[in-house]
Amino acid sequence: KNWRCFPRINISAISVGTASPNVMHCQPQLKRRLWIFLFAASTLLVLYQGDSFWNWYSRSPELKYIMSTLANSQEKDRYHIFQYGDEANTLTHLPWTRCIKKYTDIHKGYSYTLTEIDENANSAKTSAQLIGNFSFRDRHRHNFLATAKPSAILEVLKLLPEASYLVYIDTDVCVMQQHRSLRGIVADTESAASRTCHVIGQDSRVTLNSGFLIFQNSHFSRVFLERWIAYNSYITYWTVDQGPLQNTVLEYAHRSRGLEYHDVCAKLQGNRLRNECYGETMDRLNYTTNNRFIDQICLIPTTHRINMHDSGFSYEEGDVLYHGHDVRVLSEEFGLPAETKRPKPTNSQGIEKRKEYRRKGAPRLRRE
Repeated sequence: KNWRCFPRINISAISVGTASPNVMHCQPQLKRRLWIFLFAASTLLVLYQGDSFWNWYSRSPELKYIMSTLANSQEKDRYHIFQYGDEANTLTHLPWTRCIKKYTDIHKGYSYTLTEIDENANSAKTSAQLIGNFSFRDRHRHNFLATAKPSAILEVLKLLPEASYLVYIDTDVCVMQQHRSLRGIVADTESAASRTCHVIGQDSRVTLNSGFLIFQNSHFSRVFLERWIAYNSYITYWTVDQGPLQNTVLEYAHRSRGLEYHDVCAKLQGNRLRNECYGETMDRLNYTTNNRFIDQICLIPTTHRINMHDSGFSYEEGDVLYHGHDVRVLSEEFGLPAETKRPKPTNSQGIEKRKEYRRKGAPRLRRE
């Protein structure tokens, strides 16, 4: 009858062999105490982890954070390096991602996230709901990954503290100058631009490579990414995601001069003509090469060789980044010996699935 209550023995009465008449005292139920403890523990966990924990948990089926480092430093929560790809992509570029991981280990204040996005047909719709709305009309793997880029960046940016920096790096990029800090790159760019920079990329005469971009978490950056996503939804023929990025910069350049932009460059035929149009239009708006600072958009002058991919210049020793597919350029400390060939993925989710898509007549990436 009193199974919820526990006897409390009167210690003073033990010596005489008697028990106090009030030896039975109903104490709080053990089950209730257990629930109170679990509630308190979960509350502390939420307070410690913040919204980022719940955002990670809710996205875990498709956004799997498979590699993350966050060390104690005065730059903690200030710089976040983000990469993403599918299983085949991350496996193919394993030496490159090891290089980035090594870089974050050297600079203890940086957090690093490598995210895998599942590209199979069953989860494509779910992935779209989780990391934003982007086009799946071309089931080609490269289009899938590239089209998702601005949406994935924006989704991760929303998880970060205000005014912190998100550094997006393609999985085929390695930081060769490991001593160079992100803080130094941002400071040098802002010094050259004489302003606070919220969107940073490497300038070149006719292109803007999307393999290395820095975003400060601000309203300006989030709106910029939304415009990039909007162009990315229908301009898929201009170097996949890179053309829409250049188109977004052109829109901001025209707006800064009080003009309207009507996708003039995007309507041309061929990527070469579109890129030439980008460079000539920027020059005509008085944003010449090495002087392209538009509102809070800052393009790193070519005199600062950070990411020279797609700029017309080849990689040279001393460049901060190597953006390419020749593993021999990477030293042994980044993964494989210099004479080792680039690894090829053998997983069924990667190569075999792409072969299956092509056998079914899936559209290939359009090449000009």
